[in-house]
Order: sequence, then C-alpha cells, then structure tokens
Amino acid sequence: MTILHAMSISGSIAVIIYFILHPLAQKRLPVLWHKIYLTVTIFLFIIPFPYIGIFQNTVGWLNSYLQSERLKQAGSLFYNESGNTIIKFNNAVYAYNWQLYIIISACLLLSTYFLVKLIIKYARIYKSLKNISEKCEMADTDLNALCQRIKAPKNVKVYSCDRLGTPLTIGIMRGRIILPNTNWENGRLEDALHHELVHVKSKDNLMKLILLIAVIVNLYNPFVYYLWHKWNLIAEMYCDDKVIEHKSGQEIKNYAKLIIDFAEGNQNVKLPVTGLSIDEKQLKERIMNMKRTRKNYGVISKVIGTAIIIFAVLASSSLSVLAYTPRSIVCLDEDYEGGEIETLFLIEKDVYSSELDVHLKKYEKYINEDIAFFVDKYGNVYYDVHTTTDYQSYAACNHTYVDGTFAIHTKNSNGGCTVDYYNGKRCSKCGNVIYGSHIAAYSYDVCPH
Repeated sequence: MTILHAMSISGSIAVIIYFILHPLAQKRLPVLWHKIYLTVTIFLFIIPFPYIGIFQNTVGWLNSYLQSERLKQAGSLFYNESGNTIIKFNNAVYAYNWQLYIIISACLLLSTYFLVKLIIKYARIYKSLKNISEKCEMADTDLNALCQRIKAPKNVKVYSCDRLGTPLTIGIMRGRIILPNTNWENGRLEDALHHELVHVKSKDNLMKLILLIAVIVNLYNPFVYYLWHKWNLIAEMYCDDKVIEHKSGQEIKNYAKLIIDFAEGNQNVKLPVTGLSIDEKQLKERIMNMKRTRKNYGVISKVIGTAIIIFAVLASSSLSVLAYTPRSIVCLDEDYEGGEIETLFLIEKDVYSSELDVHLKKYEKYINEDIAFFVDKYGNVYYDVHTTTDYQSYAACNHTYVDGTFAIHTKNSNGGCTVDYYNGKRCSKCGNVIYGSHIAAYSYDVCPH
C-alpha cells in the first residue's frame, strides 16, 4: 500500500467514527471538541500516522494475532489469501491490484493540477480584493478593544469594500478583515469584527488551506468531502459561540439576525477565506446551535472528549494498515505454470534473488525423481555419474576433468524434497565425478519435480 492510500484510509476511518458518534457528541460535547476532532482528522488525511512507531507496533501485533498475511499452496497452484503480498516466482512476479497504482498516479496528477490552479486563483482574488478595498477607519476603536478582550493578534487590519455583500477574512498567516461598505448599527460592527477576529486567532484560513489540500489529494474519497462540509460548518459555529458567549437572549437574537442578513449576500467562495457567508442548510444548523442552552462542560466531558480523540487516532491509524497491510515480497522456489493468479508480470531474470540463485535455478529443469546429475561448465548434463574420492579406483584412466556443478535431488517423507548443489568436476573420459564444497540447498514443502 502506498503512503497516500494509508493516509486516505486512516482519515476515512476517523470520519466514520465521527459520523457514528455525532448524534451523541452534538448533545454532550462542546463545539470546540468537534473542531479539534475534525482538525485532527484533516491531518490524518495528509500525515502518514500508520507509519509512525507506536502505530506500526499496534499493527504488527494485530497482524500477528489475526494472521492477515497468508499464502496457500495446493499442488503447483498458489493462492494469495491476504490480497496484499507480492509473490515472486522463478519466472514471474505477482503483484496484487496493480491497477490501483495507475488510478493513484492519475489522481496525484489531477491533484497537483487542481492545487496549482487553486493557488493561482487565490493569489488573483487576494490581489484584487486588496486593490478594491480601502482602510476602514470606523472599525479601529472597536477593533483595538476587541483584540485586547479576546486576546487576538493586534496587527490585524480592517478594510471595507463596496463589492462585498458579507464580511470575510483573507490571508493565511496574518488575517486581513474586509467588511462590506454598509451602515453598521446596534452593535453589528462589533459582532462582525468579533466573529472575524476569532477566525484570525484560530488560524482558520491556514487550516482551510490544509483542508483543501487534503480534499484535492483525496479527491476520489467521498469521506473527505463530508469532512470539508463539516469542518467549515463547525468553524463558523465555534466563532458564533465565542461571539454570543456572554450575550443576553435578545443580543443572541440580534446576532442571529445579522447572520441571516449576510447569508442573503452569499458568495459561496470555496477558497482559503472565511466569512459570515453560508448556504441555507448551514444557516439552519448555526441558528439551531445558537438556540441551544449555553452550558459549561465539566471535567468529565473534557476527559471523555480527549479519550475519544485518542481512540480515533489509534484506531484509524492501526485499522487502516490492517485494511491494506504494507506489501511484503514472498519468494517461492517454484516456476509459475498457471493457476489462480489475478495479476502477473513475466520477467526475464530473477530480480529479487542473488546471482548464485539465478545460476542454480537454471538447473532445476534437469531434476528427475531421486537422482544425481552433473552439469559441466559448457552446459552438458550427465545423469550416469560416479562419485568417489578414491583416485586409485580410476587409476587406469588418464583423467581429464571439466569443472561444473553436481546436484543431488532427495525426496522427503512428507511429500517435499531437497536439492543440494556442490562444486565439482567430471572426467570427460571415464565419467568419474568428484564433488567438493557445498554451494546451496533448496527445500520445497511440495515436490514440484
């Protein structure tokens, strides 16, 4: 499995956990918890947590316990039951689901294209907004007091623009608030500034950019679009909560009316900018959130919320690798002769074995039952061989030895076999074979010869 695939599965599992827990968490846990959980999920989509030590140890234990990687051999046929192992035969390589790599490569190319296009588009919009905006002097008094009260950055600049129908914040690291050029009354200016300052303080534009990258990289994954919708909604709800935190019932109604009024000037810009502009469905959810009774969440809620996030990270990072375990190469001492193989790449040479293995494997085609044979350096094969270390037995022969390889094939009682290879030499006149040092031995659970 590629790192990209691991991250996509990891983030998807975290989204599924959130979706299952959402009805209960919506009532029992604060909006801040939802924002933290969804922000962590964003990073699960773009950081390879499954390849970090603690998660690898968990996955290794689970793989060992569940025996998720198995190969089954039946006669000369090999079945890949795990669906994730590369099998190397003597003459071929089996790789599971190779089409997936083609799809992922295409997605990466599309992701790169869309990301570059998005960056160019955002740069143009940012430059355009700067050019058509002017400093908003009337906001300075409210801005300084608000920044001090909510501990927001003091270097935030506020501008006004005739072409905007809703307040918004641009800029990734340093926020720039742009307000519509309208008549502000009844504390609306302070509420609008407060909302946007919370975005600036929370670095929501930066997180929105990271979320967009996660969406583009995982554009084939439907779960990331749910994350996109939910995170943007929760980010707005969090700002709403901070604005109405100490307001009376009537003041909350006035703020909700402000949200509704600006929703009519919806711009629906899917760029790393945040603002009060939203669609109708999100508007209803935000109004419903404001109507809920304000309450303080105690230590128990915080502990439970933290435990859920930790569990989600561990579960998503571990289960993602169980779903698609890292590929391992299994070398089988067997020629591929057909069978239950879905994907097959024929190769001219053994790219996974040593040169010695490649050299000796060429001799297996000469093996026949329980018999020894000799292959000289010229490639000649001799089955009628006589082995001895007693030179007097063939004293009458004026020996002319040719170097080569001596092989002994032995069948085992369990149906397998062993092939031993030795250095040797054979007399071209009398056929005497002298074998020397042991080169290698190959054992087979099922004798293929």
